[in-house]
Amino acid sequence: MCEPVKGYEDIHSDTPYIEAWTSGEVGYIDMLYVPPSLRGEGHGTKLVNDWIGSLDASIKRVKLTACTLGGMDGFAFWSGMGFELAYTGHVYHEVERIMVRGVNGYSMPVQEFIHSDDEGLRDLYEGADELKHFQLHPQTHNTF
Repeated sequence: MCEPVKGYEDIHSDTPYIEAWTSGEVGYIDMLYVPPSLRGEGHGTKLVNDWIGSLDASIKRVKLTACTLGGMDGFAFWSGMGFELAYTGHVYHEVERIMVRGVNGYSMPVQEFIHSDDEGLRDLYEGADELKHFQLHPQTHNTF
């Protein structure tokens, strides 16, 4: 077992796991953990794909924050899974690595532009301002 990362001692496990949930039309991935000895074998990809495949058809997008944890930077992994940055413009540190992906046949969401005069900090969860963004830029559904 690897050494715990200060502040994240409880995340380590001998088996891979995903912590994720949904609200409204959005799925959120809070944590994906694969023990170092099992990395590179496709366990993380399988967990993510299985969870996304199990989502209700009403879910249009999945959001997460690509963190650096335990010496691993998740940005490349999530990019390879089709996730893209959710925000552009005057991006605050707290949201600069939030990523999003369209699911269930829905298009990739339009990046939300953060104005330099926006007050306060944005977070991962959808608030009234972000809901307005998706009303102005709705995701399209691809019919096959």
